[in-house]
Amino acid sequence: MQNSSGFKIPVNKVRARGRRYAYIRGTDIPLVRGFVGSDNEFDSAIRAAIESHIHLANAKMDGWRMDAAKTLHRVTIARARHRGRPYTLSAATIADMLRDATDRCQVTGLPFDYRDKAVDSKWMRRPMAPSLDRLDNEGGYETGNTRLVCVCVNVAINEWGLANFDEVCRAYVAKRRF
Repeated sequence: MQNSSGFKIPVNKVRARGRRYAYIRGTDIPLVRGFVGSDNEFDSAIRAAIESHIHLANAKMDGWRMDAAKTLHRVTIARARHRGRPYTLSAATIADMLRDATDRCQVTGLPFDYRDKAVDSKWMRRPMAPSLDRLDNEGGYETGNTRLVCVCVNVAINEWGLANFDEVCRAYVAKRRF
């Protein structure tokens, strides 16, 4: 079944005791339960349920994203003040940046890890957590001078520069022959 955004959602349609049911295939997530009506009405009910399900999933993701943005804002503004750097970003701006980057590192394309630090306590810092990177290190944390990257990427770039990071990544891929 295709939603209004064009995404295809696999749906299992079931008929039992004269009623119709629809579930997201491969899960026990119900979309429509106990439906009585025509095929077209049933398909319309499924489409509406899919839109609702996607909206709720996005709202949940927005909550995680906003939590990450607030944490990034709090930590980064303190660092900027300590170093005397300008800081004009808000938590909402950072959340928008995360959404616009589709929750992925803007250098590697790897997905960010929004889990709590306690979940993976073997690291001092979470390597795949989002981090704000300044494009021009002489400038501040301002729109147009920041991008979102994984913590591990930010550490490497800040220490050795993007050119060295790029060289190491290319050498790794060449050696592994991906």
